[in-house]
Amino acid sequence: RVIGYVGLAGNGDDFSLKVPLTAINADGREVAGVTVKPSSAEVSVQLARGLMKKIVTVHPVLGDGLPEGYEVGSVKADPVKIEIAGPENVLSKLSSIDTEKISLDGLKKTTDRNVQLAPPDGVTVTNSSVTIHIEIKEKKKTTSASSSTSS
Repeated sequence: RVIGYVGLAGNGDDFSLKVPLTAINADGREVAGVTVKPSSAEVSVQLARGLMKKIVTVHPVLGDGLPEGYEVGSVKADPVKIEIAGPENVLSKLSSIDTEKISLDGLKKTTDRNVQLAPPDGVTVTNSSVTIHIEIKEKKKTTSASSSTSS
């Protein structure tokens, strides 16, 4: 990913600035030896008043369509939690944020899906998409063992 940091301290009004961009790896550390082109981005910041921020859990919403004979094992979101912002009266009722419905059509093996979040009206998220790790496994065949006794 490529990131750029915007300092908000001391800004009371909307503003624009040029931000240097840095390549980072999955751990959030700078990647050495990578040149980013363009090396900067023009950023416009609109400051909203009366909003609060909150960290909530990402809640994967699974759809239908799993093939016969398969079942969903564990489902994990990456990141597990995400920062949201919005009016206090809306955020106070939220402890999690749903993803858009994730189709399971034709899934026969464990899969990672990049999915969009589905925040309620008025709520914004720091990152609009997350990765969902969906474990798919074959259903165990249940065989009834019948014992026959002969006399």
